[in-house]
Amino acid sequence: MCELEYRAASAKSKAAGDEVLHRMKDVVLSTAAFLGDFPERRRGTGTNGKFLDLGPPLVSASEGEGPYDVWNPTYELTQFNFSLDLANKWRTRLGMTVNKDWERTRMNLAPLPIVDAPDGRGCSYKTYNRHQNCLPSVFANKTSHCGGATGSGMPTGTGHNSHPALNGAMGCLPGQLYGVDPEIMNNTLHETLSVWSWDHCWGWDQPMVAMTATRLQQPQVAVDTLLMPATTNIYLPTGYNHPQPSGGISAYLPGNGGILIAVALMAGRWEGAPKGEAPGFPKEWKVQAEGFTPYF
Repeated sequence: MCELEYRAASAKSKAAGDEVLHRMKDVVLSTAAFLGDFPERRRGTGTNGKFLDLGPPLVSASEGEGPYDVWNPTYELTQFNFSLDLANKWRTRLGMTVNKDWERTRMNLAPLPIVDAPDGRGCSYKTYNRHQNCLPSVFANKTSHCGGATGSGMPTGTGHNSHPALNGAMGCLPGQLYGVDPEIMNNTLHETLSVWSWDHCWGWDQPMVAMTATRLQQPQVAVDTLLMPATTNIYLPTGYNHPQPSGGISAYLPGNGGILIAVALMAGRWEGAPKGEAPGFPKEWKVQAEGFTPYF
């Protein structure tokens, strides 16, 4: 969020960008100090000392698992990599030297967990996994250490009842710059769309997956995902996302925020986007957009 504010301000003037840098530097650098210190070499879990692991304990963006069941989730590994790199860019902008410890942490993070997932045609292909200890795969019909934990409020037994956060590694984030393989993420995207329990997720999940489709240059898939006919993707006449029609939550603002940032990505461009206006929308829509700051 600090980086997006900096980019928007810098588009107006250098002075405006500098003001954001100095106002938010303590937040950015203190956050990075924690991120750089948190990964560690574990014995008996993770990569068993070969790489720097994330967790356990760890509660991932997917939610629902017990904190001691999770290590090396795809989304969080990419977040740490991206965020530490970005924090060093802030140091450079501030006239400081690069923090070599943060860079070493980035370079020694565990690899993203990759698994074989059934594609429904009698064969298998590579996808990313929710986290390394999600067995055999987030897309399996029965999973261990990957479903809803007791008391979490999430259905138990499978890994695709909560947030499909692994897609965010190349949706919310420019994962292709941080080790995410576009082909494997494309498989992950379409496996998610095919098997996910969309009536058991939440209203920001469709926008996040639409952002993944956008970065993979599949604009029609992005639009179809935003318009998905699921109970979690209902919007009231007031405009609020209403993911539980029974009345459990009448205004779920993360759903609204998800729609806004997904459309901003689709309309306002991102680093490495194809040429042309509003490249995240189908060309036949002939979209015109103005006033957007390009996303990272």
